[in-house]
Amino acid sequence: MHPLDLIQKSCAAYPNTTALRALDATGVAYTYSQLHHRIDTIAAQLIRDGVRPGSRIALSAENHPNWGASYFGILAAGATVVPFDGNLPPNEVQFILTDSSACAWFGSETVFQRFSNIANEFLGIKYSIHDTFSSEYSASHLRSIPMAEVASLIYTSGTTGVAKGVMLSGESLATNALGAGKRYRIDNTDRVLSVLPLYHTFECTCGFIFPLSVGASVAYARSLKPNELVQDAQLIRPTLFIAVPLLLEKIRNGVFRKAREASPLKRMLFETILKASYATTKLPGSGLGVSLLRSVRARMGFDQIRFLVSGGAALPHSVNRDLCALGFPLIQGYGLTECGPLVSANSLVLNRAGSVGQVFEFNNVKIDNPDADGVGMLLVRGPNVMKGYWNNPTATADAFTPDGWLRTGDLASIDADGYLSIVGRRKDVIVTAGGKNVYPETLEQAILEDNRVLECVVVGRSRRTGNGEEIGAILVLNPDWLATESADGREYDDNGLQRIAVDIVAAVNEGQPDYRKITRIEVSKDELEKTSTRKIRRFKYRQ
Repeated sequence: MHPLDLIQKSCAAYPNTTALRALDATGVAYTYSQLHHRIDTIAAQLIRDGVRPGSRIALSAENHPNWGASYFGILAAGATVVPFDGNLPPNEVQFILTDSSACAWFGSETVFQRFSNIANEFLGIKYSIHDTFSSEYSASHLRSIPMAEVASLIYTSGTTGVAKGVMLSGESLATNALGAGKRYRIDNTDRVLSVLPLYHTFECTCGFIFPLSVGASVAYARSLKPNELVQDAQLIRPTLFIAVPLLLEKIRNGVFRKAREASPLKRMLFETILKASYATTKLPGSGLGVSLLRSVRARMGFDQIRFLVSGGAALPHSVNRDLCALGFPLIQGYGLTECGPLVSANSLVLNRAGSVGQVFEFNNVKIDNPDADGVGMLLVRGPNVMKGYWNNPTATADAFTPDGWLRTGDLASIDADGYLSIVGRRKDVIVTAGGKNVYPETLEQAILEDNRVLECVVVGRSRRTGNGEEIGAILVLNPDWLATESADGREYDDNGLQRIAVDIVAAVNEGQPDYRKITRIEVSKDELEKTSTRKIRRFKYRQ
């Protein structure tokens, strides 16, 4: 099975249903029939211009229906899609185009202007995703074109500083979409509000290929600006919304900020209902908050949400707890680009707080060399696993065990009921002078429970004397909280901010054994440096 097969079935079954829609000023929208036609015309143009099966074609543009049409048009021409972030530094874009040997480049006017020097030097063919394509071949001719062995070549965002091209087959992408469909029943009546960048595997598979495979409608939000996002949600009334933890945290904070600004009576009523919902919420989408706080969700345009999915990074426990209490049917999952990306996920019925759910049936997983607590390297095997890293046989060999299991690099455990819990990245483990292993993500979760913290990173720092590492934490304090303090007449200089950070960490240290106490604390006035998929670049903070 191939993602192109899935989209063609939807085009045949739901020709008049809106497939893709832009909420920006262009207002572009395609029914499934119109999308099918544009896919064919793009594929025909590529073939006429000499693109051969297996050729690599770059794709970089803002989220838009024409991004999706270009993606499938490239596949229909038998080529490999190379999607990337149009906000990358020029040297990284140059690397992707060169390393992949891309023979063509689909982009938006904004992207081509941003990288004008590279675009001018690019020896392949350049297409605007908004071009009108008219050169057609017969449908039977297009259907006879062999599909590329690698459907998508996705360059990792480089949390370690080195990007690698992940080779995903059509089978991998289709397996993910079909597996998601079995666990989460959505159909052609569902509506997706898409906000995450489509070059990210999580959004491309779960927010694009998956909904289109069942005939659902996908609308692209104008931006992540709170006012515009709420207006777009009110217009669409989405039933499926996919987000990363940072966005979900902002949604939670926005609700709480509105509650603080309400009249004393309304604020007291909200806090009373929320407290009762905390006590009655057993599963996502349950508890008093579902019915009693429906008006809160309606004002945001999220009153018809069936699934609110969090992925891409660990979700702070406090954000998960608060959103569930507010009545959001929130579920967490786990995956990685090398798996296209799905490995495991909770559901609304089978949900375990603190875990990333049960493994999808198309995967096999095992824990390699578990310690006394059952924690070890997570290994994955299945049809969704990548074929390897492009042009990098050494990295490919390192990524797999001799018997073919993918080394995820993540430390995990599996309980007796098959629920997977991710402890952290193996390379991020801090080894103390006493030889103890400390998982920084656990400490970060504890720090983020304090609403005075916007974000943080915990890293190992070389000890001033002797061997081993000390545990250091860098905190970015919450500007909303600081603004509230300023409104009350409190102002903090650098020393005051440092004292707040020390107090926050001291509270976390109280519940930790000595070897797991944070001893070096810093405050950053700027947000931490992140990859294009909003993951903190840890290696930047280990110095």
